Amino acid sequence: MPDNEINYIKIIFGIFGGLALFLYGIDLMSEALKKSTSSRIRYFIKKATKNPLYSTFTGIVSTFLIQSSSAVSIMVIGLIQAEIISFINSYGILLGAAIGTTITVQIISFKITDYSLLIIATGFFLKLFTKKKSLQSIGNSLFGFGLIFFGMYLMSESVAPLKEWPLFTDILLKMENPLIGVIVGIIATAIIQSSGAFIGLLIVLASQNLLSFTAAIPLMLGSNIGTTSTAFLASINSGIVAKRVAFLFLIIKLIGVLLVIGWIPKFAFIVESFSSDVVSRQIANAHTLFNVFMALLLMPFNKIIPDFILKIIPDKPQKIIEPVKTKFIDESMLAYPIVAIGLARQETIYMSEIVRRMMEKMLKPFTDNDSKVIQQLNEDEVKIDFLRKKISDYLTLVGQKDIHKETLNETFQILYIITELEEISDVISDIICPKATEWCNGKYEFSEEGKNELLFLYSETITEYDLAIDAFKNIDFKAAKKLNKEYHKTKDQIIALKQKHFERLTQNIPQSVHSSRIHIDLVGAMRIINSHSANIGKIMLKKYENN
Repeated sequence: MPDNEINYIKIIFGIFGGLALFLYGIDLMSEALKKSTSSRIRYFIKKATKNPLYSTFTGIVSTFLIQSSSAVSIMVIGLIQAEIISFINSYGILLGAAIGTTITVQIISFKITDYSLLIIATGFFLKLFTKKKSLQSIGNSLFGFGLIFFGMYLMSESVAPLKEWPLFTDILLKMENPLIGVIVGIIATAIIQSSGAFIGLLIVLASQNLLSFTAAIPLMLGSNIGTTSTAFLASINSGIVAKRVAFLFLIIKLIGVLLVIGWIPKFAFIVESFSSDVVSRQIANAHTLFNVFMALLLMPFNKIIPDFILKIIPDKPQKIIEPVKTKFIDESMLAYPIVAIGLARQETIYMSEIVRRMMEKMLKPFTDNDSKVIQQLNEDEVKIDFLRKKISDYLTLVGQKDIHKETLNETFQILYIITELEEISDVISDIICPKATEWCNGKYEFSEEGKNELLFLYSETITEYDLAIDAFKNIDFKAAKKLNKEYHKTKDQIIALKQKHFERLTQNIPQSVHSSRIHIDLVGAMRIINSHSANIGKIMLKKYENN
């Protein structure tokens, strides 16, 4: 085999092997950072308010911690679906995500490849010989960080011989044509699925004097558009929210590129004026300047551009909701436990709304003699059983991930609450519904006093349930404490109500004697419902005490 062919094969193996190590390093570092900073990511995401400046800051921090603007865009989809943030909020986060990716590029533009093996060894031994989770996460981060630079070293060594290949240098010269460069950047980044890796490759080529700074700029611009492909792929089998976010991400990047592409020589001059003569540093600075410039320029349009997206991708007409169907949980979000937990919370809130609807109807057969309600209650109970299983299975998959203890505790909290909600629906279906059927088929009647007592207890039951759901939905510990007091007060009231009912029986009041068994069963059913509501409050208070 001729020497030049052997070199050619070595070059191919070196580039792709180095690129594989680079991408694997980013993935390792990303996973380690996500595990060690999950609570902080949630904190920043929750603070992403209507203030576009803070939303942008959220995007910067989240992207730096996750090491991927594409991953952040997918997370944003889940967060909107979970109703943690609005579509308007996502605009600032995506602007910030673009800036966040430049931090990694800035780091890799410094020539520290000589220390890559030392960094890898340090990370490996930290991971191997320490038992503390925090130190193991640091070890994984360092190991991945070292692999990034070792991958760059392999690519750099592999492309060096290409200086002697005129065809390759001619191809790179053509990259100075803005249109060709942008197209190549889009395609290459869409294939690699990492703008950081592609710009890292540009830095490698520049370090070997194979790529000029002027030629690197269109490629860098194209890479910024290409990184939106991940969000588009995620939106293919997803709903309207995913398509809106993907299109919004593309619009932001596209506007930025169109604003710069017409004056690349001037843009290059500006970057060179505050950068060193090292081309790799110039590429990193150009990437940062482009994204910062784009964010600052587009930030004032934080309502206009999202509103435009909402007009071109409007809500679909509401379809009839199928009897049994989840609304929020999405298995594609399991890779992002924080988002998955948010979706599970929303599904649980949806489940609680169905239980609330059942509670609103449960006395209608007794007060209005409405037998149609019984079928509706039984149908809703089937939905509750279905949702409980789906949420439970989903959270089990989340729990199987290597997640932070705080996230694991929240997973258990939701599992506990969906069990309590199912228990409430079972009380209505298994105790109240059979009594309702008996009531509607018979000729029963409550005494006026007995009926008022049941309605009073029913009102207390609804109040306690609402406090329980407020405590969970809004993480409202005051509501949980109030619920605890109300529950103990109601327990005493139930004893008093039973005593009053017994007194009516001793007075031989006909309505009370005839309906006594059903009256007592309804009081007992509502007492059980109250206890399940109180349990929801207790798990929320436990979370408060642990914090």
